[in-house]
Amino acid sequence: MVALGLDGYAWEKPGKIWYGALTNRRLRYNATFKQFAELTIDVAEKLYDNKVSDVVKKAWIEVGVLSENEK
Repeated sequence: MVALGLDGYAWEKPGKIWYGALTNRRLRYNATFKQFAELTIDVAEKLYDNKVSDVVKKAWIEVGVLSENEK
């Protein structure tokens, strides 16, 4: 969903976001899906901008991990 929202290949921006989240010190072994989702949004904003982080957030909302009023 993120790759479609960003009109690119999954290994470009989305891959860097996921890798950045997976290697982030804030990610704990017992993280919930919601915590991981929030971390990917933060990483997207740090790596790129609000537009990209909004796409990531929208994708998490679409799959039911986050709700509209979160993050």
